[in-house]
Amino acid sequence: MEYIVESENSAKTKDHGGITLKDLAALLFSNWLWIVLSVIGCLAVARAYIATLTPRYCHSAVMLIKEENRSRSRNDVMGEMLIQGGLGGGDVENEIFLIRTNQLMRGVVERLGLDVSYSMKGIFRDHPVYNNSCPIDVQFAGEFKQAVQFELKIVSTSQYEITKVNGKEVTGKRYGFNQMANTPAGSISVKTKPLVSSCIGATVIVTRHSVENAAGMYQGEISSDLAAEQTRLIRITCTDAIIERADSILNTLLDEYSESIVEDKNKVAVNTERFISQRIQIIGDELGSVEGELADFRQRNGMLDISSAGQQFVTQSGNAKQKTLDLEAQIAVAQDVRGYLGDASKHDQLIPAVSGLGDAAIQSQIQAYNDLMLERDRVKITNGGRHRDNTDLNRINDNLASMRKALMQSMDNYIATEQTRLDRARADMNDAESEIAAMPQKQKIALSIARQQAIKENLYNYLLNKREENALQMAVTEANVRVVESPYGSGAPISPNRRMIFGIALIIGILLPVGIQILRFLWYNGVRGRRDIEEGTTIPLVGEIPSLDKKDQSDIIVFDDKKHSQITESFRILRTNLEFLKKDAKVYMLTSTIPNEGKSFISRNLCAAMAIMGKRVVLVDTDLRKRTQSKLVGKHAAHGTSTYLSGIDDNMEDIIEKDSFTHNVDCIFAGPKPPNPSELLTSDRLNKLVAELKERYDIVVIDNVPSQVLADSALVGRVADVTIYVLRIGKIDRRFLPDLERTHQSGKYPNLCIVLNDCSAETSRYGYGNYGYGYGYGYGYGYGYGYGYGYGYGYGYGEDEDQSTHSHRHHRHHRSKLRKFWDRLRGKK
Repeated sequence: MEYIVESENSAKTKDHGGITLKDLAALLFSNWLWIVLSVIGCLAVARAYIATLTPRYCHSAVMLIKEENRSRSRNDVMGEMLIQGGLGGGDVENEIFLIRTNQLMRGVVERLGLDVSYSMKGIFRDHPVYNNSCPIDVQFAGEFKQAVQFELKIVSTSQYEITKVNGKEVTGKRYGFNQMANTPAGSISVKTKPLVSSCIGATVIVTRHSVENAAGMYQGEISSDLAAEQTRLIRITCTDAIIERADSILNTLLDEYSESIVEDKNKVAVNTERFISQRIQIIGDELGSVEGELADFRQRNGMLDISSAGQQFVTQSGNAKQKTLDLEAQIAVAQDVRGYLGDASKHDQLIPAVSGLGDAAIQSQIQAYNDLMLERDRVKITNGGRHRDNTDLNRINDNLASMRKALMQSMDNYIATEQTRLDRARADMNDAESEIAAMPQKQKIALSIARQQAIKENLYNYLLNKREENALQMAVTEANVRVVESPYGSGAPISPNRRMIFGIALIIGILLPVGIQILRFLWYNGVRGRRDIEEGTTIPLVGEIPSLDKKDQSDIIVFDDKKHSQITESFRILRTNLEFLKKDAKVYMLTSTIPNEGKSFISRNLCAAMAIMGKRVVLVDTDLRKRTQSKLVGKHAAHGTSTYLSGIDDNMEDIIEKDSFTHNVDCIFAGPKPPNPSELLTSDRLNKLVAELKERYDIVVIDNVPSQVLADSALVGRVADVTIYVLRIGKIDRRFLPDLERTHQSGKYPNLCIVLNDCSAETSRYGYGNYGYGYGYGYGYGYGYGYGYGYGYGYGYGEDEDQSTHSHRHHRHHRSKLRKFWDRLRGKK
């Protein structure tokens, strides 16, 4: 089996610093319990957080905007081009915006009563309710004045009380259901619903907003877009805390939108109906007056039949009279329309569409004017009624003024033309009537009255027919939309996103303890273990002494050859590594950086470990100031190192204490405290002392003072074959390691090596478990095989740190039970 020991001349190990993936993996495994607890805690917090959030659901509806295929004249097309030329964009894009305007949402809020909302008070959050899921219905008396929120507690099926208004507690006065009551929240009437009997003792939170504010809130829940490209399908989406309310909002919004389209289309018809009704009222009154006048005339003059008296004249002038009547009717209607156009108060109203008026050109102009007027109303709605800064609206108004002026000119020309024709017809009629000049004057008057009656009657019948035509048109008008998909959607909420929240909680639960451990690791400046030594120095590491159990802390000697504890195995490894470090070494000096790093403890137990091998061992205490070894055994030796170095004692037998600590381990205590320790240690008597001890003993172990506190350490180092530098985990700053490396390179201490004291399992898990120095075939084979359950650090096997730390990590907690079990087996044997 090959064993490797690092030499002083080996190249310096570079200080890699930082944390490797292996360190992170070890950190995760070593803190798995904290990670599990952290994950459980974070998931519990995430669950509690989700419980405070109100779930929201998303439902959608799809409607189709149908194209209107109407036969249009050239003037209609030109008028449409004039209108669209100033606005641009497609009609579907306009409808996407119009479907979610505040005006439509106000209608939805008013229809569904959404200005009053209800929630059931809960522990973590309030639960919104709507319609049948709400046990009550609150009706407010009077108009809205200000927003109010109050908590209503259902005391019984017949009584309730209001406990809080706008966040302020109020005295609990009880009121009866289904009756108007003056409460701190105002005059209200609370109607009960079937669920009220199952909600006794529950508290309902009632909130009332203005219709405008409620419309704004629910408008934010509505979105619309194209269901697919190159289509006329619009998808309307509503996001709400209650599925039933979302569906109601979508259905009512579609109804409001359809009704607004029908109302928009019927604006011309409504204006026409109003105009015709006014004219019918006027003409009817005039016709009644003429008919009354004719009846009075006949009664006064005893004339029963005017037509028989003037039959011959009517026959002659029939054509002229009929033409006169037609022309007078046309002129009368045209004059009324001309007056309507000239009335400034009616400039914002549509022109009545009276068929048969004028020629086709005038009818086309009227139609184009009305279309442009409707488009202006749409622009007003879209822009919220802002007129001044809207260039499109100004351009439309200018076009309307120009078209109105052109229409007035056309009507004037038309009336003048028809008046000329009427004058010719009247002239023809006068020529025919001149032939009846001989008729009695009374008959002439009767004929005149009858003619006026006929004119009024014809005009009256004409207007009645037009009114019926207009009413029929209004009855058959429908919206150019069709609902393709009624409100639909999943019953699962879209928020809160439970997977995302739990995922974040899981990540935080894992990273939190790991991050804390990493911060602790990075913040900690002390020597943590093997890797710090290997990265910071080239000094051989010959042993790692674990932390003492509480039961062993009072023992002077913890090494016990009959036991196979972790501490005993560590001293066996130290003993073996020292033999391979320098085989012919006989004098081992122990020093440290500062006091209390465990030099005296390690020196005693190292002596015990070497004595077990049958060697003669002596421990020399050269700490002439503290005299630690003497204090541990409770002796104040009158003879010792100080008396020999000062020449008081010259006989070795006087200063040697036989078997002072354990069997086969002699000791030379420090002796009385001298006034000049440094001078004594520089004398040749120290060389003489060590030389005589080397002749008497196989191993000489010197317990020296700390190297960075006193100069005595370097003075004693001249007589040592091997210098064992004790470093206690966490005691020395890692920044001292470069200084220690320079001391090693300078050769100040012969065969300098390091022993780490007070090592714990944590240092091994950090990556300090690779004892790749070849730790003794005897212990590696005998104990690594038999007792690897608790000491799987790779002693003597040259195993890598993964194997050693894995064995230690997984078996250390079984050490006590297995050790007892093995001891019992050995006892039986």
